[in-house]
Amino acid sequence: MPLRFRTRLRYPIAERVSVWVGDIASEEQFDNISTERLNDLLALSCHVTAISEGTVEPTARPVHDLLVGFSGYRTFIDAATSAAQARGILVANAAIVCHHLEIDEGQQPDVDGMIFIGSFHGNDRSST
Repeated sequence: MPLRFRTRLRYPIAERVSVWVGDIASEEQFDNISTERLNDLLALSCHVTAISEGTVEPTARPVHDLLVGFSGYRTFIDAATSAAQARGILVANAAIVCHHLEIDEGQQPDVDGMIFIGSFHGNDRSST
């Protein structure tokens, strides 16, 4: 059964990214979340893997450090780190960034241990 939630989301939208962070037990669990579960939740016109990047690490790291290296991370890392801290999330071992996607503030499309921390100004241009 689809997980779809009732909210307003905009896709595609220029210079916006949506970010999830969390603590995930295994790469297999992360793969299921980052492909099928999130895809069902968002119900976009394309598969979520076409617009997203993800990472899962063996141990938790500060959210800021976890986001370093994502495409265009310099454009959203400070805002995303602050949003995570505001939700009490200081460390995580997994992150998903969806480019060109904006989800309305106040929505909580969390999925299986991945916490939605928000949509931010950002782009997927090279971070170098």
